[in-house]
Amino acid sequence: MRRRLIALGFLGLLVGLAAVSLAYRQGFFAPAAARMLPDAEGIVYLDLRSIRLASDFSAPAISHEPEYEEFLSATGFQFERDLDELAIAVHAPEPTVDGANVVMQRRYSEIFVGRYDRTRLNHYLHKIAADVERYRDSEILVIPFEGRTVRVSLLNDNMVVASNAGDPGVIRGIMDRQARSVLAWRAPWFLRLHYRDVRFGSPLWAILQLKTPGSVKPALPLPGGLFFSLPQDSVTVASVRYTGKVELRVEAFTNNAQDAERLNSSASSFLQLFHALESSGETRGPDPDVKAFFSSLQVNLDGDRVALTATLTPGFVKKLVSDNAAPTATPPVPTAPETPSKKSKTSK
Repeated sequence: MRRRLIALGFLGLLVGLAAVSLAYRQGFFAPAAARMLPDAEGIVYLDLRSIRLASDFSAPAISHEPEYEEFLSATGFQFERDLDELAIAVHAPEPTVDGANVVMQRRYSEIFVGRYDRTRLNHYLHKIAADVERYRDSEILVIPFEGRTVRVSLLNDNMVVASNAGDPGVIRGIMDRQARSVLAWRAPWFLRLHYRDVRFGSPLWAILQLKTPGSVKPALPLPGGLFFSLPQDSVTVASVRYTGKVELRVEAFTNNAQDAERLNSSASSFLQLFHALESSGETRGPDPDVKAFFSSLQVNLDGDRVALTATLTPGFVKKLVSDNAAPTATPPVPTAPETPSKKSKTSK
């Protein structure tokens, strides 16, 4: 009898571990805001609440543009203080009117989680909206901005969704997922495939496979305005976490070992050149945090993947958080159109 109980207990443990492993691989343990996003070429996630709890990132007062000051005055919402989570889906480029030209620009869908005055924000969005669409029991504010159309909806008292994708079905899909039970949320396929590669406990992470036209290679942006070329169809997984020090890890998953070897050789040469310039005194830049970041970079090759690791200074992390705290899809435009034409469109 005792052996049978031990065997059953061991079997139950194996089943439990298998279920946890499957759930992790399906992206179930990814943050809820990230799981609500649509399929895209990239996902970026920031947990600013955890960052504030872990360390003091209350940097000196930040200077804002006049338009953003108008937004602050009208809504009382300050991204650096009140935004807790930000999940971003990076979509493929779409045609965008830029003056007399039509250019290809990437589109984004964003989920903001934080503390805001719903009445004030709703009033502000109605003020700048050119149109209002109805979807189910919710409103979608349609805001024209720099040749694009931004759609915004207040999902609940602490969550806002925005998208400048041309297809209105993108934001409606997010709203549908939010309306369902949490257990029914199915993470985007891209997140399900690669969330297991995000290091555990990372409040900042990104999963990217950005497509580029023709023979142009995708590029990984680095601090200081630099870009690093990657092999076509490679997947980049970046994560930042605190383990007594702030650690950055960026892994490039290539299609084969040959691509990984070439990438490793290129990255190693890049770092050798940078360190040589640094030792000769030719990299006396104005930002010591960025310089320290590059000095700590290391490259490692493992089969078909190449990993870049670095240590980030607190000053560098403050800059990173400040640069990513403001929205990219929802413009803080303070003035309404001169002749707004608000119509109610009911979508079934």
